Amino acid sequence: MMSSGVLDVVIAPGNPDFDANGVARPPEDYSYEFVGGAETWNQLESGTHPAGWTLVEDKSSIEALMTGPVPSKLLVVPEVEQTLQFYRSGFCEAIDFTTCVDPPGETPPIETVPTLETMTKVGLNAVDENPEGFFLMIEGGAVDWAMHSIDYGRMIEEMVDFNKSVDAVASYLDADTNGNNWDNTLVLVTADHDHFLFGPDSDTVAFQPVQDNGPGVMPGGKFPVGGHSSQLVPVYARGPGSELLSEFADQLDSYSYREVEYGRGLYLDQTEIFQTMDQAMGFVPDGDVNAD
Repeated sequence: MMSSGVLDVVIAPGNPDFDANGVARPPEDYSYEFVGGAETWNQLESGTHPAGWTLVEDKSSIEALMTGPVPSKLLVVPEVEQTLQFYRSGFCEAIDFTTCVDPPGETPPIETVPTLETMTKVGLNAVDENPEGFFLMIEGGAVDWAMHSIDYGRMIEEMVDFNKSVDAVASYLDADTNGNNWDNTLVLVTADHDHFLFGPDSDTVAFQPVQDNGPGVMPGGKFPVGGHSSQLVPVYARGPGSELLSEFADQLDSYSYREVEYGRGLYLDQTEIFQTMDQAMGFVPDGDVNAD
């Protein structure tokens, strides 16, 4: 990503100098796993990276980038290791698929680390003045690890921050910021896979929904398996090109068992989401939804 010559902004945790609680490490404990090695990181910190990246690390400096001018090659790496908040103290990893029931926020968040919502606003501000438009990909990645660990509290925390990030994008377009609005911007919200979360009795009640136990109370749920499933995931879209999704959705999920009908109806696959974006940006002739 640093040397491709394609990207203008990269924002992610993985800071070698800090641990999962945002505590500074001694130099002998630095971990360069997520930043391409010690040489690359040293170039970034010293401002000598050959691609001209500007590195920003501390929370207040990151928050300042939500508005105003930003460097042309902006790299934001908050002062924390693998994830923003998921691996901080209190992380619970279930054994034998039992349930971690720590409520969201029971362990206070790391105060020196920005939220995904903040980083979303920085990302938008970093790319939105290009007269040719922009492409921005935002991922709430740690919810995957929370589900693998069956840690319901951290799973909810991650989704709350993700939903706030979606709201930030919507508010940005509602306000016609720098001329970017719902008439000229396509927004797609989806997941890359499913984790098979159903209700608390779903081992005996097929496809039982997650149980809403009211505000402030942990919902009831169960993961029948501890990993991924092949279940369909939702795709939400708004903006020019969103209508293409219905054209691509030509596969049918439908079956019956003991005279009960199951299935989600028409669906599309992930490669067709790419084709939707590709065509919406004008790289595929209009109407040719099957073009390579």
